[in-house]
Amino acid sequence: MRPERTQRDAPAGAAPYRGTTILCGIDDASESRTAVVAAVRLAEALNARLVLAHVMPSPDAPPSGMASQRGLLRARAIEAGRRLLGEAAGELLDDTRTEALEGAQTRVDFGDPARRLATVADEIEAGMIVVGTRGRGLPKVALAGSVSQTLAAEESRPILIVPADTEIANRARRPSERGGSPIVCGVDGSDGATGAARVAAGLASSLGRGLILAHSEVAEAPTAGEAVEFGDVLDPEARPRVLMLKRASEVTGDAETELRLLSGDPAVALEELGARESAELIAVGTRGHSVIRALALGSISRALAESSSRPVLVVNDP
Repeated sequence: MRPERTQRDAPAGAAPYRGTTILCGIDDASESRTAVVAAVRLAEALNARLVLAHVMPSPDAPPSGMASQRGLLRARAIEAGRRLLGEAAGELLDDTRTEALEGAQTRVDFGDPARRLATVADEIEAGMIVVGTRGRGLPKVALAGSVSQTLAAEESRPILIVPADTEIANRARRPSERGGSPIVCGVDGSDGATGAARVAAGLASSLGRGLILAHSEVAEAPTAGEAVEFGDVLDPEARPRVLMLKRASEVTGDAETELRLLSGDPAVALEELGARESAELIAVGTRGHSVIRALALGSISRALAESSSRPVLVVNDP
């Protein structure tokens, strides 16, 4: 039995991300490579404007009596930032020449990286921010304070977090025709998950990809994230989960959508589903803001952002 598919009439603006602006934050030429690759591939597929940005601390104030040196220090800092951006772009142009990368705008800003990137995103009306991480294996307390985690917890626009060791680094471009790698989106009945489903569907429609809405619960005997196919579910205990998935599918517009039931730890199950389906990315929502910023990112989205081997789209829908 095939997983249930739903297909709906396209609402107005069914491909909301086509022609959008993508902001990619770069903090190190080598560690940002995969983030730039992901941003370039999205910009190409979406015919989007691409802006590469590097945020650095403001130069130290010059000694007393040397105020005239301040402009020179800033100019040198900007030049260093531009060299970094040039290295990041140039390395990719050696592998593949793309219109998106060749036409990308670059900018160097000063201040706190996460806050400044958010401000720049507002200024250029970015539809998405793409940032990298330093890969898996770092202490969680270190990742909690990273630019990617801060943006994901506080920004209202989608944040695509691209791990440094993701397999995307080995494939610079992929056709965007319908039937390519799908987008996986985890849902749990919360408003945040509904927001993630809406954004994931808009991106899937814009890219011409399929969408998989998935829900997982920890079972007494986890099945390592094996999908449960269904058409007419008779198990009374499963019906609420099926109805929850169907409610989530009501916001997916014209995206070709599959509904999947999984079992096991939700983060692990979504990651394994993404691997089986060779998913383009995994989308998740947050449960809103917390008084304690360290807890602002939901547990599932945090776990995926810290450990996933593929890009994770975090949607903090206010």
